[in-house]
Amino acid sequence: MAALAALRGSIPDAAKDIRLNLLAVMRGGVLTDRQRWGVAVASAIAARNPRLRNAVLAAAARVDDDATVDDARAAAALMAMNHRRAPRSAGRAGRRRGLYSRA
Repeated sequence: MAALAALRGSIPDAAKDIRLNLLAVMRGGVLTDRQRWGVAVASAIAARNPRLRNAVLAAAARVDDDATVDDARAAAALMAMNHRRAPRSAGRAGRRRGLYSRA
């Protein structure tokens, strides 16, 4: 958890909500510890932020078993396969062609 604490400490005051959310997510709730760490690892990997990923993986390795981390990696891979992005120019080009309207 020291890696997560260091990461939380490095988040600037301008992003205070993110710092508080990171703390709140890792506290108790309706999820079991295994579920909580699985979601945390999968989300950290899917976020594609190396510092976040490394901090969460280091904390998860101390708290939970390898099976949870492996399952979370598989979940992150599935999320990556299902995530599609539209090209940046699609919005403007689509409006020019009349496909989208400005509200």
